[in-house]
Amino acid sequence: MRRTNASEQNFEQYFLNKLKDSKISLYIGKCTTRILSIGEQIIKEQLYHYQVMERHGPSLKLVYNYLSKNIPITILCVMAIQTLTCLEQIHKQLIIHRNIRPKKLLISQSGQEILLTDFKYACRYRKQQNNIIVNDTLRNSQNKRFLNKFSSLNQHLEQVSSPKDDLESLALIILYYGGFAQLLDIKEENRGLKIKKLEQVKLTLLPELSFKGAPLEFIQFYNGVKQSSFSDYPQEYEKYKQLFRKLLNGCGYSEKDVVYPHLQMMKQQQYNVNVIIEEQETQAQMDSIDEDQSVFRKMKELDGKRFHRLISLENQTQSSQKE
Repeated sequence: MRRTNASEQNFEQYFLNKLKDSKISLYIGKCTTRILSIGEQIIKEQLYHYQVMERHGPSLKLVYNYLSKNIPITILCVMAIQTLTCLEQIHKQLIIHRNIRPKKLLISQSGQEILLTDFKYACRYRKQQNNIIVNDTLRNSQNKRFLNKFSSLNQHLEQVSSPKDDLESLALIILYYGGFAQLLDIKEENRGLKIKKLEQVKLTLLPELSFKGAPLEFIQFYNGVKQSSFSDYPQEYEKYKQLFRKLLNGCGYSEKDVVYPHLQMMKQQQYNVNVIIEEQETQAQMDSIDEDQSVFRKMKELDGKRFHRLISLENQTQSSQKE
């Protein structure tokens, strides 16, 4: 369950309903999270809007942190292939996500698919005379709210959104999580200044030089997306997926061989919870022991003569009782 505001609820519910009602909803259901319930709740005289979502596995960001910020190339390839498939289906429904980032890419409960979530910044588009017309429900001034290191250059420049933007964000995620795009780490406390510096970096970067050490397939994917036209749709999704399959096969793996570490993460999470509970119980026991022994500590703080006098009085009392 997560807290939202009313406008975010309306946007997200609208786009998820569009996907649900589509002719390919059976497949789309494997690409998006499902909202089970929405509503309002008053807490401490404040109105909160909430969403209850179907349970899923961890996000790509959590996987990245769990693996000590060292995701294997094989996992990145499988993630890229599955995300490209999801974006292809989303774009077929004339919807642009516009906020592709690691914490919006979730692993399904089964660990077999990547799920897209958070459609509150999504927008619809249509093709007209080889051009893309976007029905943008958000003003340009509001678009800056979701800018981040993985946003496309067009989003920084407040250009009209297109499916190309989602693919460019995916390319930046793969390069960054592969350890080849650390130039996107801008240290700046002021968010506005940080976004401006990111824009300058993306304006001037040269993939072959900026992403040193990256696999050729990663560079080709990024260049392919960047060189595509704004109005190019459909994008060459299958061509891009073949790049990652080629790299995966070169490592001696197929898509079915690679497994996300979601089960290990869930076990580790449960282990951490158990450790915390045990520590709390141990601390409670220690506190009770400390309370029991506090009297003896106080007695030991007394001077020797007085402490000896107390013991003598106690011995006299016991001997008189025996008599």
